[in-house]
Amino acid sequence: MGEEIKTSINIDKELWKRFKLKATAERGLKGLSNAVEEALEEELSELLVVKTLESMLPVRSAVEEVVPVKPMAKTSAEEAIRELRDSRIKVSASEPLLKFAFTCPNCRRQFILSEMIERFCDKTEVKCIECGEPIKAIDLFQSIRRIIGN
Repeated sequence: MGEEIKTSINIDKELWKRFKLKATAERGLKGLSNAVEEALEEELSELLVVKTLESMLPVRSAVEEVVPVKPMAKTSAEEAIRELRDSRIKVSASEPLLKFAFTCPNCRRQFILSEMIERFCDKTEVKCIECGEPIKAIDLFQSIRRIIGN
């Protein structure tokens, strides 16, 4: 493996006797050190695999410093996210997905029904992300009842 060292360890006497007997029976008296080394390698085998794989990789170059860049056009993350969220909801009236939308009773904004169900979890009321007004669980249940036709 590389350079060898001589070391001392404290180990249970019976455990060492059994290990020594087994190792010398399989390898002879001079094979004891190799048996200990192999037992350690087996215990640390994942490190050996990583080391071997790293040696197979080409030399890695140093990571370049990441420099923040100002966008050339004025942008607004808030507006971009709102546009993406609204685009999920805007479905033509002929689309069957429209019936799976929940409309806020206060501001009339439409939400995907499954998202609203996730937001309620164990609550009886949540706030609309558009107008901030409370939406009661009963309003959501009435929408579900309308969808399933009861």
